[in-house]
Amino acid sequence: MQSEWPGLTLEAVPPKDFFIQTSLQVGKYLISPIIRRLESDRFAASVSIRSGRGSQTLDRVLRFVPDFGSHDQAARFATEQALSWIAPGTALINIPQGHR
Repeated sequence: MQSEWPGLTLEAVPPKDFFIQTSLQVGKYLISPIIRRLESDRFAASVSIRSGRGSQTLDRVLRFVPDFGSHDQAARFATEQALSWIAPGTALINIPQGHR
């Protein structure tokens, strides 16, 4: 790709392996786990917690420190964390054995 600035080279960056799980509606909240494959072939978990409509929409995105040995473990952890954020004490929060 040509740059309009001399000496500046633009490189194509390969897309990351992001997976957005099926969203889960819980009351006024929409929970969407977001899983990313790491270079180490492990998985990182994030979750979007959305509420509201139109200009009143609020979307919280939480990123988690542990990484996981499988896509399913990461998705389950993200969903459990979102549920515990929405209604503390209602979700079981267990970090799977495969975390680091």
